[in-house]
Amino acid sequence: ILMSKKGDHHKAISLLYSAFEKNPHDPTPLPELARCCVYSGRLDEAKSILKLMEAFNQRKTGIS
Repeated sequence: ILMSKKGDHHKAISLLYSAFEKNPHDPTPLPELARCCVYSGRLDEAKSILKLMEAFNQRKTGIS
């Protein structure tokens, strides 16, 4: 997160993906990951991450 605030979005993306891969049941890194993807112009990737976040929310709330 600190790297993304400094503007090093590409490095932050790599670290956030790594954090999520280590614990795929924890969506905590996903919002920041999506934001970094947007700032890096990786819009399709950001959309996919947002869909993944939505799936986590649906599982959490039981809403489909």
